[in-house]
Amino acid sequence: MITFTHITKRGAAWSAYVLLGFAVVLTLGPPLTRAETAELPEYQIKAAFLYNFAKFITWPTNSFPQSDSPMILAVLGEDPFGPALQQTLTGKSVDGHPIQIVYARRGEIVTNCHILFVSRSEKDRLVPVLKSVARRSVLTVSDFEPFAQSGGMINLFLQGKAIRFQINPNATERAGFKVSSKLGGLGVIVRGDVVEPEASP
Repeated sequence: MITFTHITKRGAAWSAYVLLGFAVVLTLGPPLTRAETAELPEYQIKAAFLYNFAKFITWPTNSFPQSDSPMILAVLGEDPFGPALQQTLTGKSVDGHPIQIVYARRGEIVTNCHILFVSRSEKDRLVPVLKSVARRSVLTVSDFEPFAQSGGMINLFLQGKAIRFQINPNATERAGFKVSSKLGGLGVIVRGDVVEPEASP
């Protein structure tokens, strides 16, 4: 198995090998442990997970106006990634859609995106955040409890020394997503809530 200890010694090819390593993990094996990823900060690992979530989930056909429209990944609230997200995802695309990263301030309402990473700073307003995208096919991801149980779609968490993720299929199905079995088979299934949009006046 390719380990991140080996990958990070590749110098200029670091980003490509990181993403390749995660593709191998998602396709063939269990999540890598912190011991195996000791040379990578936590949020570099989580940035690579975001890329693979995008690769192994199919969006509804009306999600993109054109075949080469960008896939917009929004980070809401206090940014935990630092430069890791840009370093990992710049120049990457998913099914012909180049990934575009945007940042939203704490408390801001974000609807025009395909992936929404909800930072821990937004925990106290999680339900309003989820309601704001409930009518859209937006993949919601975070790394705090009880995100998946409360209506979020994917939650990254630590189990021992391994970074794993929960999937709430009730929420992904409600949004019209098709989750690859390669991804679903590695996630912990959480039959959490489904947050409904605000009623129209």
